[in-house]
Amino acid sequence: MKNKLTLTIWILTMVMSITRVNAQTRQALEAKLLFTFINNVEWKEEKPSVNIGVLGNSRILTEISNHIKKNKLPHRVGKIDYVKEAEKYDLVVVPAGLGLDIDELLAVVGTKNILTVAEEKKIANKDIDICFVDEEGKLRFVVNETNAKKKGLVMGEKLLDYASEIH
Repeated sequence: MKNKLTLTIWILTMVMSITRVNAQTRQALEAKLLFTFINNVEWKEEKPSVNIGVLGNSRILTEISNHIKKNKLPHRVGKIDYVKEAEKYDLVVVPAGLGLDIDELLAVVGTKNILTVAEEKKIANKDIDICFVDEEGKLRFVVNETNAKKKGLVMGEKLLDYASEIH
């Protein structure tokens, strides 16, 4: 009985570790993709440096920061504590599981020239410009080109070619 309990605890620990690693790996990939998005989106004004804001506490903030430092990029990243702060950024990341009233964010961003990127598919149909999705265990993204155009953002052809869906 003791061996069975030990084995069960070991299996649960391993499963939890694998899940954590997968979440970290996913967020590292998402961070790298953000920079692909930056390079394939045109803002109204040319942006040699993009100011990236991440809503709340999320590992993706660390991943973005690490990517900027590692690659010596001119971009900046900061944590957004209050939704109203989102208007100070060029790109706003909405992490998964935030429990945020997305309509409040969309009211702040409105038609401003701000690219919005979300980690959850359930808000992809809202007026978010790009949303990460899982398709058959692979990380993909959905582009809301119609909404981006309303904000004066132009999605590049490469970005659209790789999108799993375009609205």
